[in-house]
Amino acid sequence: MQKSSIIKNVIYKILLNLFNIIIPILVGPYVYRTLGPNSIGMVQRSETIFNYFFIFAVFGVYQYGLREMSRIKDDQTKVNQFFTSMLTISMGTSV
Repeated sequence: MQKSSIIKNVIYKILLNLFNIIIPILVGPYVYRTLGPNSIGMVQRSETIFNYFFIFAVFGVYQYGLREMSRIKDDQTKVNQFFTSMLTISMGTSV
């Protein structure tokens, strides 16, 4: 693997982590002020229910996909086939 590729990936990961921290800090107070306490409560309740279903939908799919993809990474046709099947399984369980 090239050194510049690794450095670029590290920089992108740091930027992603920073945006995941900064954006909610900037947007959160505005949203809470605009929606009010009752609407925020309904949003939180909906997110909680969604998260219960989401846990079962993606349970183990990520870990299994990561393990199998690293095992067959050299054969491009198998990688494409496996990715398609994992995408189909993930979409099916999410729906």
